[in-house]
Formats: sequence, structure tokens, C-alpha cells
Amino acid sequence: MKPLDRRGFTLLEILVALAILGVVVSAVYASFFSVSASAERLASAEETLQTGRALLEMLSRELRGLTYWQDPTTQEGFGLEGHPGAEADRRLDSIRLLTRNYIPSDADPAAGAMAEIGYFFDVDAASGTARLIRSEDPAVDLDFETGGRLLPLTDRIETFRVTYYDPKDQGWRDDWDAAARRGLPSWIRVEITLRDPSGGPVRLAALVQPAREY
Repeated sequence: MKPLDRRGFTLLEILVALAILGVVVSAVYASFFSVSASAERLASAEETLQTGRALLEMLSRELRGLTYWQDPTTQEGFGLEGHPGAEADRRLDSIRLLTRNYIPSDADPAAGAMAEIGYFFDVDAASGTARLIRSEDPAVDLDFETGGRLLPLTDRIETFRVTYYDPKDQGWRDDWDAAARRGLPSWIRVEITLRDPSGGPVRLAALVQPAREY
């Protein structure tokens, strides 16, 4: 009778098998983490893009409803104030406007279609982070500085540039004062750059023509 072959795996064969298994497992984990990191980057980029698009859409809608009011007695005008701003070599403009296209951020039954809206930045001195603030005041009193409430929007803005096309000078300006210029620009251009934590900057722009109804 032929004796049974009781030979098992040698230590060398076991070590080789474990090494191969380790390589396979490492490759699988590396692929998994690479896909996971890519998915996180894509999600972050999409969130940043959606934030920028929502901001531009909201501001563009309000600018299309831009309104110029002029006192019939004093001829003093009101409706738009835009100022260039800079913080650590970054362009961070501010803009305040009177609009007919106001949609309240909550279900406030007392809010009307007209409102005084503002966009400006609160910059943290320690970190340099700029937080975009939106002010809204549906109780129109022809005063941008008082009343209303403040709503933080996002801290991902790197640059925020607003320029105004002057139909009289036929050129673009970095600032606008409806009271001094006795009217509104014919076009307004908004350019923003957002910081994506997982990737490069996201740049968006909009060109808006305000309604010519005063």
C-alpha cells in the first residue's frame, strides 16, 4: 500500500502567499481610498460651484429689479451705492441697492416686493477669512445704514468684484453713487472667485442689465 503524502506547505511558500496577499490587499485599499478621495473632492467642488451659482443668481435677480428714486423737491437720488474694497491684496467690493425683486429669506408675510439690500464683507483679522454678509430691509426708509437684519452667506469668497458701465462716459467704473450720478448704470458686471477646500479656485461671472424703470 502506498503511504500517504503528509507533506504540507513549507514556511517559504506561506511567506510568499502572505506577501502576495498583502500586495493584493494594499492595491485594493489604495484604489478604494483614491476613489473615496476623488469623490470627496468632486462633492466639495460641486458644493462650491452651487454656492457661487446661487449667490450670482440671487444678486442678478435683485440687480435686474434695481430702482432709482429721486426726491422731486431736492432732486436727491437714491438706489445704488457700490464701493471697491481691498483686503490683503484681494478685491472685496461692497454694494447696496434698492430693488423691486426682493424675495424674503423666510416666510415673512409683512415683507413686500421692495427692499434695501446690501452685500459686504466681515474679515477676520487673525485668519484673514472673509465672510460675505447680506443685509435686507423690506421697510424702505431710503437709508442703507439703518434697519433690517444681517445674514451671513459664505466664507468661501476669495474675490468679489462689481463694476458699473456708465452710459455717459461710455466706460466701466469701479464705484457707483446713484445720488451723485443722478441715475443708474446701464450694465453691472459681477465677478467672484470662491475657494474650494479640496481643489483650485472656482471663478464665476454675470453681466446684468437693470430695468430702466425709475
